[in-house]
Amino acid sequence: MTIRTGDYAQFQRTLGHLVDVQSRIREANVAVASGKRVHSYKALGNDANTLVRTETALGTTRDFAHQNQKLVDRMQRIDGSMAEIKDLASELRQLLVARRNPATGDAMALDVELAGISERLTAKLNLQVEGRYVFGGSRTDTQPVDPTLVADDPANGTYYQGDGIELTARIDVGVDATYGVLADEQPFRDFFGALKLASEGHALDDATILADATQLAERALEGVIDRRAELGTATARVEGVKDSQETTMLYLEERLSGLVDTDVPEAMAQIAQDQVALEASFALLAQLSRLSLTDYLR
Repeated sequence: MTIRTGDYAQFQRTLGHLVDVQSRIREANVAVASGKRVHSYKALGNDANTLVRTETALGTTRDFAHQNQKLVDRMQRIDGSMAEIKDLASELRQLLVARRNPATGDAMALDVELAGISERLTAKLNLQVEGRYVFGGSRTDTQPVDPTLVADDPANGTYYQGDGIELTARIDVGVDATYGVLADEQPFRDFFGALKLASEGHALDDATILADATQLAERALEGVIDRRAELGTATARVEGVKDSQETTMLYLEERLSGLVDTDVPEAMAQIAQDQVALEASFALLAQLSRLSLTDYLR
């Protein structure tokens, strides 16, 4: 092939441009296929530090959001148990009202009803979530309520086998949340105490003791309702933090995507444009390769 001397520089420029365009097309095709426009920190240049910080923040936020979802689920399980305890306290109060009614009270098998309520109350306070007891403070491997001791001295909580440490969890950087409920808190002591008084009053047919049991059952019911409301507030707080973290995750994921992900429509448009340029470069090279000294002298 003979190339006219005057067109040699143009030939070299065109050849270099052709190689550049081919390289861009190859890189764009890889980017479209992989979904990533860069494959190394070096390729990001000044954005590399931003990428590292964004990846770190996203990982931390994702971990907290995942843990907080599990915490919310755990708190909701505790709340479900508290709701059933509230219903049991209401049931006890209604039974005591019926027992104190002279027309029907003497014929009631109250002792059987009381035993059933005590058994169910104990079961609710011995709730396990993910293999851990949740009403016993930090002693999550021990049943917080000993069913053989609930009638001994409930006012002093002798039935309680846990400790006084309420469960806490780290829900964000530098932020902790207390969510535990202890089985020896006053509403539960009142509940077991009301059961004991009711049993004694029924056995002795003592109206005064039955009245005291009714009053204690009402106090237990009010205490459980109030404690459940506190738990609901704590749960809402954790949910609020989790929702905020999930919003932050979306932002960070979008930011990360902008740094490394391929904009497919833009990449396809660039490929089409480069293919046109590539074809033009091939055509020009073909034209230059056909020129000779004879063509130049014409």
